[in-house]
Amino acid sequence: MDRFLGHWWGVMIAVLALLALTPLLPAPALVIAGSTSLAPLAEAARGPLSVALGGRVEVGTLGSSEGLAAVRRGAADIALSDLALSAPGIVRVPLARIAIALVGAPGVPRDLTESDLKGLLRGRVRNWREVGGLDLPVRLVLRAPGSGVRALLERFAGGPLPQGALVVLASGQVAPAVKHLPGALGFVEAAYAPKELVVRLGGRAPWDKGYALRFAAYTLYRRGDRRAKLAAAVLRQVALRREAAR
Repeated sequence: MDRFLGHWWGVMIAVLALLALTPLLPAPALVIAGSTSLAPLAEAARGPLSVALGGRVEVGTLGSSEGLAAVRRGAADIALSDLALSAPGIVRVPLARIAIALVGAPGVPRDLTESDLKGLLRGRVRNWREVGGLDLPVRLVLRAPGSGVRALLERFAGGPLPQGALVVLASGQVAPAVKHLPGALGFVEAAYAPKELVVRLGGRAPWDKGYALRFAAYTLYRRGDRRAKLAAAVLRQVALRREAAR
């Protein structure tokens, strides 16, 4: 009997110790998934999110649709999307308007009109001399089908993009590919665009007011998830500050 009571008291002491230490344990990680174009935003928000939620932040970006799928199956708490995706039980909250930059190889014109760009995106302009550039064939560097950036470009151009473009899988691969490909023009979220490669559109750079290639970005999370709702509010504030700073 004494041995049983001793064992019982040992269990109780262990439970009480665990309860006493629970408030000291770190909060579970917040997992962010989604658009690779919005990865710089997620990275910029790591600090504010960690402070607001009291835990570490993990970022994994494989695309907007993949992010939504991860949230739906519980593998991520929140997704960043540059597409207006929706699903049952999922809340979509606007973040901000994010600029897509044009990045051009050396020799590509440093300013294009919206009409020039539509001609390039529809495959009607095939040589840079047609829009005041050098005698070089046009080479487009695009994200893969399903990318939010690609979807916006198709909407801007009014139709599908031409075949034969160089396709890259991640936003960080666009500028390096363009830099080493004569006649190349790529498209990427402004945070990934080296200023020396930026091509103006209608006389405006991606950070200028009135720039034409801007798209709406969103956060996606499960309805009723208060922690993700708070994270969405923090992400929106970070996104608005970044936009205002440009």
